[in-house]
Parts: sequence; structure tokens; C-alpha cells
Amino acid sequence: MKKILIIGAGRSATTLINYLLNESVVNDWLITIADYNLILAEKAANNHKNANPIQFDVTNNVEREKQISKSNIVVSMLPAAMHILVAKDCVKFKKNLVTASYVSKEIKALNNLAIDSGIILLNEIGLDPGIDHLSAMKVIDKIKDNGHTLTSFKSFCGGLIHPDYDNNPWNYKFTWNPRNVILAGQGTAQYILDDNYKYISYSNLFKRTESMKILDAGEFEGYANRDSLGYRKDYGLENISSLFRGTLRRKGFSKSCIEIEQSVAKIIKQQEVNGFKFDILVDDLEQRFLTQNNLKAAVRNLECSDISETYQTPVHFNDPAGSMGGYFTYQEVLDELDQMKALYPNLITTKANISNFLTQGQPDNSVTPSIGGNGIKWVKISDNPDDSEPEPQILYTAIHHAREPMSLHQLIFYMWYLLENYDTDPEIQSIV
Repeated sequence: MKKILIIGAGRSATTLINYLLNESVVNDWLITIADYNLILAEKAANNHKNANPIQFDVTNNVEREKQISKSNIVVSMLPAAMHILVAKDCVKFKKNLVTASYVSKEIKALNNLAIDSGIILLNEIGLDPGIDHLSAMKVIDKIKDNGHTLTSFKSFCGGLIHPDYDNNPWNYKFTWNPRNVILAGQGTAQYILDDNYKYISYSNLFKRTESMKILDAGEFEGYANRDSLGYRKDYGLENISSLFRGTLRRKGFSKSCIEIEQSVAKIIKQQEVNGFKFDILVDDLEQRFLTQNNLKAAVRNLECSDISETYQTPVHFNDPAGSMGGYFTYQEVLDELDQMKALYPNLITTKANISNFLTQGQPDNSVTPSIGGNGIKWVKISDNPDDSEPEPQILYTAIHHAREPMSLHQLIFYMWYLLENYDTDPEIQSIV
């Protein structure tokens, strides 16, 4: 029995899961549906005899390797940033991988390793990107095979509503994450026209549309789709003078998007009239933090995963280390400093206020620590911490700007690393 592992059972995955389950009986497939939300996985499985719904945390190395290693093929329907975790294990265990996402630079870097392992890391195999690539190459190859040269290439692609169900003013329905539908237009769209590079900012994207009629299907409109320039090489059109890839929507879609933007702008303007000024940096802050807090540090910071030297996490430093979104509260910092002193009294001083400065606000003893009247703490780490020696000194500071808990987080990590490794590491002995 062939074993197919699908990671992610959200909105975008349900059609795929239903198709594979329908085909699983005649093809003798076992479909493992893995999702962080077990209820979602079980719902997608729909009690099918060839379905195996499981609770799955992609950041759990042991569980991830276990499921990937025993599968014949892996389909990742995770957020794009998480594909790299799955891809690395697929290379390690020589398992083919399929995703619908754009090829990231991290996955592209695995190309030679995948070739050496004899596997395929197949990306951009959804609708857009995906089917549009296939249809584009069919046309391009046919023209080339007939001995012709392409001087211009334009294509449009989009997932649209069947006419029987097109019953709302937007002429669109969500078959994937609604937030991502809007965000897909963000960034600068770029293409080439008559050997001139063209760039369209997000603020103008829905204003620069092209209207068209397609057979007997009615009127449509299209707008530029992200980066068309990058596909010149992939399509074998390096020297083409015009290349444009666009997103296709029913007529009126772009106008609706503009009205949504104007409505948001109106709300912001009204708030400014009332004396408030702000920028919207994250659309859904609650969801952003919930998602981030469920990820391990390696996933939150993928760009830092390929450092040349690794450091063992200190025994006394947990991840997440603190209760404030994984970071330390003020009281937790005090507790960390007290624990350091208790465990390494000969290497660190007792915490003390660095000056007479106290934080603003009236002391409130109903909470611990008090909201106001707190001091800025300092300690000294040295082989003779309580002595003043004629040696060079290094000052490390944290939270020298407000609301930057990550700098304090890093410093506590470093302090624990120095203390725990002092006895065995000559370099640390030299520093201390």
C-alpha cells in the first residue's frame, strides 16, 4: 500500500484530500492527514477507511521525521515559510515533495541535494502558480517547435466562480485563506513591455487593469501578477521583449478592492481627525502572535538557520523562556538573575539598581512587581565578580529602546551560556 502524507487540512487542502480519498480504494493508497488541529484533520478524513487523521506539529523534529520517513510521497499544504522544514527531511529520507507555493530561495538552495538524493521537490503545482505554467509551456513549446520566435508573451490565470454560483456583488468566493487573497496583491508587480521594465505599486495595482471578453464566458478583468520577470529563464524566453503574467477576475473585482481600501483609509482618516495617528503594520495582530507563539525559534527565524557555527542552548534557558509571548516579564528577569546568583555565586554579583533612576508611575503593590518605581538592574560576570580588577571590561545592555524584549531574551541566553560553560570552555574563561 502506497502511503501519502498530507500536511495541513485547511481550506486549500480539502479538495485535494477528497480527490485522493476517492482514488485511494482503486489505487490502494493510505492517506495520512496531518494537522495541528486534530478536529480539522478528522473532519477532512470524513471517516474514510483509507484515511489516517493525526495531530501533527511540524516543528516537532521527532514526529516530523517519523511521519515523513514512513511515507512514499509528501504533500505540504502548510504556510509557505514552513515548507523548508518538510523539504529538508524529504531530502534526508529521499521522499518526493509536492507543494503549491512559489519556489522560495531556501528550497531552491536544496536543488542539488535533491538531485543527489534522486527525488523531486515539486513546487508551484496548484492553479496559479501551476496550471498556468503548464498551459504556458504548451503554447511556447508548440511555437518553438514550428520554428518560430516569440517576441511577446502575455497570460492571465485565476480561480473563478462557476456561473451557477456567481451570486454576490464581488463576483468572487474564497476557496483559500481570505486574508491571503488580499495580501496576494501586495508588493510591487513587475514585468517587461517592449524592452522596458514596468513596475506597479500595490496602491495602483487595482487601478491598472485590462478588460477583456473570453469566448462566451462574459467580461473579465486582469491585473499584473507579482514578478513576471523571474519567469523569463524558466520559460526559456530570456531575450523576449515583452512578458506579462496576470491574475484574472470577474469584472468589478478590482473596483471592490479599491472600495475596501478606501473604506479602510476613511476609517484611518477619521481617527486622525480625532487626534489619533497610526499605521496598520499587521492586519490581524492576535492571530499573528498566536501563530508565532506556536512556532519554535528555528521556524520564526528561518533566515538564521544556516549559520556556520552552532551553540548549545543553556540547560537553564527554556524555549519559550518567558510567559510574555515567549519573552521575559520584568519579574521573570529578576527571577533569572536570582537563580544565576544562587547557582554560580563565584561568577556573578547580586543584582542591584544601576542608579537612583526608577520607572515612572506610582508604585502599585497589588501586582508583582509593582508597575511603577522599578529600578534598572545590573550584574557583573567575572572570575572574581566582587573584586575591582585592572582588566578590560565589556558592557552588554538590553532593552535600551522601549518594548524590545528580544534583546533582553538574547542577553539572558548569553549570560547562561557564559556561566554554564565557564569551567570547560577556554574561550569563555578568557572572556570572563
